Amino acid sequence: MPDFGIRHGARLMAHAGLLWLPVAIGEVRTEVVGVGGRAVASDMRGQELARRVVAAALDRACAMSPHHALLFCQPALVPLYQSLGWHPLDQDVSVEQPASET
Repeated sequence: MPDFGIRHGARLMAHAGLLWLPVAIGEVRTEVVGVGGRAVASDMRGQELARRVVAAALDRACAMSPHHALLFCQPALVPLYQSLGWHPLDQDVSVEQPASET
């Protein structure tokens, strides 16, 4: 799946990636685009880089026609992602992780 980054010269300042995943939300099984690998360099935080890189990833996800997108984050980051338009789920979610290829 695609990766999205913001660089300044050779330095990667922000990153997000997408992964197509089968999930169960309560009793409902569906597929989602998972947004993962989100990171912003600590000295670059507060400059809207997370918003820009997640927005680019979601624009691409919309072109893939998923019904839902999903991301997991630490509780302290919930307000950040809510400000980006995400909504916490009030149900347990299980994700089937793809097997690693070795």
